[in-house]
Amino acid sequence: MRGVGARTDIPSIGAGSVPGVGATLELGMLGPIEVRSDRAPVSLGGPRQRALLADLALHPNQVVSVDRLVDDLWGEAPPATAVHTIQVFVSRLRRALGAAGERLLTRPPGYMLVLHADEVDADRFERLYDSARSALGGGDADQALGLLEQATALWRGPALDEFTYEPFAQAAIARLEELRVSAREDLIEAQLALGRHDEVVSDLEALIHEHPFRERPRAQLMLALYRCGRQAQALDAFRQARHALVEELGVEPGEALRELEQAILRQDPSLRAPASGRAAAVEPGASAGEAAPHAAEPEPDGTSVTAPTVRRTVTVLVARLCSVREADPETTRSSIGIARKRAEDVVARHGGAFVAGLGDEVAWVFGLPLVREDDALRALHAADELRGGVESTELHEPPGLTVHIGLATGEVIADSPRDVFGDP
Repeated sequence: MRGVGARTDIPSIGAGSVPGVGATLELGMLGPIEVRSDRAPVSLGGPRQRALLADLALHPNQVVSVDRLVDDLWGEAPPATAVHTIQVFVSRLRRALGAAGERLLTRPPGYMLVLHADEVDADRFERLYDSARSALGGGDADQALGLLEQATALWRGPALDEFTYEPFAQAAIARLEELRVSAREDLIEAQLALGRHDEVVSDLEALIHEHPFRERPRAQLMLALYRCGRQAQALDAFRQARHALVEELGVEPGEALRELEQAILRQDPSLRAPASGRAAAVEPGASAGEAAPHAAEPEPDGTSVTAPTVRRTVTVLVARLCSVREADPETTRSSIGIARKRAEDVVARHGGAFVAGLGDEVAWVFGLPLVREDDALRALHAADELRGGVESTELHEPPGLTVHIGLATGEVIADSPRDVFGDP
C-alpha cells in the first residue's frame, strides 16, 4: 500500500518479473483481514499465521526478513522454534492460496508477497479518495460524492481490526483510519455542496461523538443546522465545540470555527445552500466555515447536474426494533436509539449502505454504490449478526428489545443508495 512506511532488507522487486501473474488475488484490510484467490474465499488459519500474511501484505512486492517477521509475531520473547514456525506458516499459506500460492515467494533473507494494482481494498480506497478530492477541489460535487460513496463502502470495520494492538500494524492502522475519517468529512462536504444539509446532521453528530476534537465536522454541523433553519442550534453547536476544546485540551476553537459563528450571527448570505450540484471549488480538507459554497451556476442548457441513474440487482435489508414490554416512552426511545446505532455499525461492517431510518425502522441496501458478487450473502450475515447482537445487548435501562428483519433481492432503479426505487 502507498505510504505505509515499508521496511525492506533489499530493494523492491517488481511484480511483473515473478510467477503467479495469472492468478487473481483479492486482499481486504479495511476490516478483519480477508483473502480471495481466484474469487474463492481463503481460510487463513490461526492468529499468528494471519498476522504473517498481514505483515507481508503491508509491504507488497518487498522482502521482509525472517528476523523482522519473528520480531513482529512474537516480540522480545520468541520461541526457539520461531524460524521453523515461520516456514510452516508460509507453506500452509501457499497451499491455502491455491493457484495464487506462487505469489508468496522465498527471497533471502525472508519472504515477499506479490500484489498487483488494485488487488488490496486499501489501495482501491485511496485511488477513489484521491479522485474524489480532485473532483471536490474542482467544484464537481456530484462526481466527488459518487466516488466517496464507493470509497467508504469498501470499509467493513476498523482497519486490520484483529491486529489493533499489534505493533507491526500500528502505523498502517493509524494512517488508514485517519484517511477514513477525512473521507467521511469530504463526503459530507460534497453533500453540503449539493444542498443536502438536511441529510447530514445525524451523520455529523455521530462523527463528532467519535472524534470530539476535530473542528471540521463541528463547522459542518453548524453550517448544516443553519441551512436547515436551526440557527439557535447552530450557535449551540459552536458553544459545545468550544466547551469540549477548552475543557479537555485547554485551547480555544480555531479561527475558521470562530469566523463561522460570527457569519451565522450576522446571517451572512454566503452561508446559503447552493442552487445546484456544481459547487464552488473548495480545497479538500478545509473546514466548511473556511470557504462557504456559493450558489452554483446551471449547466448551459439550463438543467442541473444530477448523479447518473443506474438499474441494478440489489439486496435490501430492513430492521424494525421493538420493545417487548411496556416501558416509559423516553426510556424506550433511548434504548432503541442505542440499538439503532449499533445496528447501523453492524450492517455497515458487512458492506450495507444506509438508505433511510424512521424511528424504530432502518433500511440498508447491498449492491449500491459498490457491487460485490456476495452482496446477498453479506446481507444474510448482517441480518444474522443483527438478530443476535441487538437482542442480546445489555442496553442502559432496557425495556427489552427484539428485532424484526426483512430481506429481499431484486432489480431497482437508483440515483444513489439513499434514492432507490423497485420491488425489494
